[in-house]
Amino acid sequence: MEDFSGLEIGVLIGGCYWKFLKIKEINENLYIIFPIPEIGLHLSVHSKNEAHPNIHAHIKSEKLGIEEDVDPWSFSETSMKLYALELLNGFRLGKPDSKEVLVIPPFFWDRALVRNVRGRREKFTFDLNGFLGGLGGTWYKTQVKRIPLLVEQLQQGDQKMDYGKVLGISRDTMVMMVNSDTALEFVYHGLFEQLGRTGMVGALINPMSRAFDLVLKQEPNIIDRWVPKRSIENFAKYAGSMNPPEIVDF
Repeated sequence: MEDFSGLEIGVLIGGCYWKFLKIKEINENLYIIFPIPEIGLHLSVHSKNEAHPNIHAHIKSEKLGIEEDVDPWSFSETSMKLYALELLNGFRLGKPDSKEVLVIPPFFWDRALVRNVRGRREKFTFDLNGFLGGLGGTWYKTQVKRIPLLVEQLQQGDQKMDYGKVLGISRDTMVMMVNSDTALEFVYHGLFEQLGRTGMVGALINPMSRAFDLVLKQEPNIIDRWVPKRSIENFAKYAGSMNPPEIVDF
């Protein structure tokens, strides 16, 4: 089999690199490989063929005798439409209301996310320490209808802020301001749990979760060999010295 492409995704924890997974395309089939030492656990997604009218997938670890098919209906055109409708039904467009949200500060996207995701075509690395360090600073708790006032106040100060970077979150809702008079809400309460049980996300994650359970039953110390021990120790020291973000009522 010819290896057409490969992408490695890793996490930098406490200055140590953890290779989390590898994605490969082999003969038009996608393989998601978890490089757990000596286990060879992978999830593969295969294109349609005579035996399988839909895209199909399965998980496998030859050494541990793990092999499980994923429900192929989850990849059918009908199921994809249902998943899309479930997501779309969670969106609401209307006037800003009095719902309380925590407003993600404008510096978050650059300082916590953009700066800590580094990569090239073959490899992406997420710096966990850098991400947590970028969470510091001032966060604002306010009502959705007061977000325009918050934006106006921040624009008068040193912070640059526009509606495209304003995102408010609560326990069950994410809110994005389209303009000063319109808010786009995404109500996700229960949605991800439902997709996890019945959707394509669940069709992939649930078998992998079962596979990890089987791996841990046979090899209970395997995670210690997979995740660099020094990274956990260094991360614990770093997390203990962090300054938590300041949450201000507005």
